[in-house]
Amino acid sequence: MYIKNTKSRFIALLSSALYGFSHFAISITLFYRSFGGSFIFIFMPIAFYGMYQIALKDHKKWWIMSLGVAGLILCDLPDAVVVVLMLVFSFSMTFTVKEAKNIKLTRIVKLIYAGMLSALLSAFFLAPLLQNLLFVKNISVNKLLLSNTVLPTLSVFLTDKLASYSLGLSGLIVVFFVINGWNKFHPALKYLSVVLLINLILVTNIFPWPIFDKYLGFVQFVGRFLYTATFISAFLGAIAIANIVENRKSRYLLVTLFCSIGLLSVTSLNFSIKRNPNGNAVNIVSWDDFQNATLNNYVYDYLPHNAFKIKDKLEQHSIALMNPKKEIQQTRWTTGYDSIHYRINSVQKYTDVVLPNIFYPGFTVYVNGEKMPEKYNKNNAIVVPIEKGISKIDVKYVKTPVQIISFWISVIALLTLIVLKNKKLTKLLPLFKKH
Repeated sequence: MYIKNTKSRFIALLSSALYGFSHFAISITLFYRSFGGSFIFIFMPIAFYGMYQIALKDHKKWWIMSLGVAGLILCDLPDAVVVVLMLVFSFSMTFTVKEAKNIKLTRIVKLIYAGMLSALLSAFFLAPLLQNLLFVKNISVNKLLLSNTVLPTLSVFLTDKLASYSLGLSGLIVVFFVINGWNKFHPALKYLSVVLLINLILVTNIFPWPIFDKYLGFVQFVGRFLYTATFISAFLGAIAIANIVENRKSRYLLVTLFCSIGLLSVTSLNFSIKRNPNGNAVNIVSWDDFQNATLNNYVYDYLPHNAFKIKDKLEQHSIALMNPKKEIQQTRWTTGYDSIHYRINSVQKYTDVVLPNIFYPGFTVYVNGEKMPEKYNKNNAIVVPIEKGISKIDVKYVKTPVQIISFWISVIALLTLIVLKNKKLTKLLPLFKKH
């Protein structure tokens, strides 16, 4: 995709090396092992290429940005929110070139179209999420003070940890080249340089975050701005380096050098993990072990606020613990793809047994195969009636009308895009396969 952003194959190759082997990308992918975060790096160039077309080139290719943004949303929504904000902010580079007012207006309209199509393509995810948020009303997500997550300025580049939220020393070298090549950049690239500077400032204690802690809490931590900083620095750094290195052999030697540095970083990172196992270490367990494993508290980060007070009880997955005054013995509990199964033995009949499960739209309970009416208590915990003796309780997730309708909205939007842009999509396929 970098090749589409520039006519120079060397710049494309070097950009990819600087981007893919950057300190931040390696840390997210191989140390933090964030699946969604890793895919952010794949969809971000697509989104920026689409933005580049809307803002400066062929605005008829606005739909490309929609594919990238939809991908970002489906990868990791909190990360995507920050990246998309910076992406939209980057649209302002359209005002660095002189064009007729009607063309500028058309570009703005196409940006709106791209946003609408992005929402339609990801509706099958966003609509059910919104449904749950409206039901929960006030989630207990951990909100950090952004001013407590900032980095000292030098730590953005010179860190004492191999795996960390920073650009690393290689990033410092790239930024140096960007500064050095500023005078040779055309206005749009200079604008992107300013966007890069803004992202770097937002990560550090230079920015007055205490003032914005209350209003920008959804960001959660400022390290998210490094996604955009990593992409822009790799793109601009490659252009700046290409302007300096004229010899063809030296150019490809330089690409090889950056790739080698990245590979060495990967190797060192793996050795570091083996020497210092921690919470990020991967442990292989059997299915039975997984069934009985206690989930860590971060899984409950998005509990309804009313349910947070019973979080510790929920972690035990025990119906008996949830109903201490009732004579109930739980003999078994297991999980499935979309369900949780309990087997209990009750001394008598009860009309209000509390389950260690929080109710969300779509959750349906069956007792001995019979569907129970929707009921939950003040803590949002599911409540069901049971008979005396042995009862099999199944908590299953059933697709809601909102989920079904939004799924077909996304399917229709995607099929419409394929039909209308069939030839153009076919031309793009080799790019996705190669890059």
